[in-house]
Amino acid sequence: MMSPAVSIAIAAVTVLSVELREAAIGAVGQGARTVAGPLAQEAERALPAGWRRARQVAVGEEQVRAIGARLGVRLVAVDNDVYEVGGVALQVNRLVAADEAEAMRVESALAANGRERFVARRGCEVVEFARMGALAASAMRHALGWPSEEPVVWRATFEIACVERGDDMEGNRVFALCLEAASGDESARAAAEAHIAELVADWTFGRTLRLAAPLPGEQRTYTFEPAPVAERREGDVLVLEFPELPRRHGLPYVRVTATIGTAPWYEPRGTSMEDPAEDAAGASVRAELLAATPAWPSDHERVRALVDGLVASERGVRADGARADGAATDGAAANGAAALGARARCQRVFDHVVRSVRYGGDVVGSRYGVLRVLEQGHGRCWDSSDVLVTLLRAAGLEARQVAGWLAEPSSGHVWVEVRIPGEGWLALDPTCPWLGTSRDHVPWLRSEDGHMPIVYLALPQLAPVR
Repeated sequence: MMSPAVSIAIAAVTVLSVELREAAIGAVGQGARTVAGPLAQEAERALPAGWRRARQVAVGEEQVRAIGARLGVRLVAVDNDVYEVGGVALQVNRLVAADEAEAMRVESALAANGRERFVARRGCEVVEFARMGALAASAMRHALGWPSEEPVVWRATFEIACVERGDDMEGNRVFALCLEAASGDESARAAAEAHIAELVADWTFGRTLRLAAPLPGEQRTYTFEPAPVAERREGDVLVLEFPELPRRHGLPYVRVTATIGTAPWYEPRGTSMEDPAEDAAGASVRAELLAATPAWPSDHERVRALVDGLVASERGVRADGARADGAATDGAAANGAAALGARARCQRVFDHVVRSVRYGGDVVGSRYGVLRVLEQGHGRCWDSSDVLVTLLRAAGLEARQVAGWLAEPSSGHVWVEVRIPGEGWLALDPTCPWLGTSRDHVPWLRSEDGHMPIVYLALPQLAPVR
């Protein structure tokens, strides 16, 4: 049975975020100190690009004592901060305890009821990442310079069919029908399998699987049923060839068990296992990661015009290194323009995709195509990732696509990796308004040409190993 003390603490936590917000609003009305001036300006400059502090309010002394009494601790200060990124407001509550022992009690109380990921402590100071999900809390930790969450090792098991040619828009329907066939009675299974056969009648299935190869420092192992007969690495893609495959629901499939380590990824990493330091030395550009493909039409005139408008420099040089006025440039000038401001170009392109591609649409797992998504202004994760890769390549930045799973909230997901010259690869999720990804992004597929040659036959199983 829960003790009265614990019950009171949990009750306090469930109302604390609302109480802090209301206390801050009340404090402003009562003339409490709103943090401003040089101190706030310095904090503003320390934030990553795209972030800003919208408000910081110091809660009044009487309310600080009341909040401390509710938590059963001695508090000396409480601040209510609101930050904005990509138009999203995120609330952070900062509580300063009388000493470190009291701060540990504050941390314990706020972390009760499964909220450990939303609380951090440093000395006498405790912060609560309030009214936000796990992905936002992870990004908020990085933005404010608090210690990142610990890495996680995941064990993932999934069954996939290797597709050489198919309809990406129908992939999720095939997956749903596979689930129906596995869970229904004999007649339901037969009906689902007949529908699957109808949907994939024009598809071509193969025996080649392309998975994400490990980047420097990543923990990643795979086992397969059946075992592959050949294996090679192409860039950061692991290519496997299989023998004749077993079938389920009429589809040839491979069962994959993967152990994948993930960590917050908000700063660039090295590019390859062959030379993890090559970016620091200036890695050579891989032309295929800049090329237009059927899925990523980076050379389309509409895409070029859009990107030129987003990333044109003050010197009048377009993203591809040519002058905007049509005048000729020598090779050195073009190369210099392409390398100029890579992080800023990445930020501008990313911000545009976040603003212009609203998450939604009637088709789950949709892949409408880049030009249609730019026209209609909405899509799901695959759509926004397609647009982002396309615009990044048009801006002269090497980019590719990653697919896997989001652990929190649990769902299939697609995102992007971009190489910042001289720094390394950086993960980007255009369904979130900040650069970088959390430890909840679990990748197992990587595409460098836009072809994602798989369809799931069963719901992937994902669980932390440690």
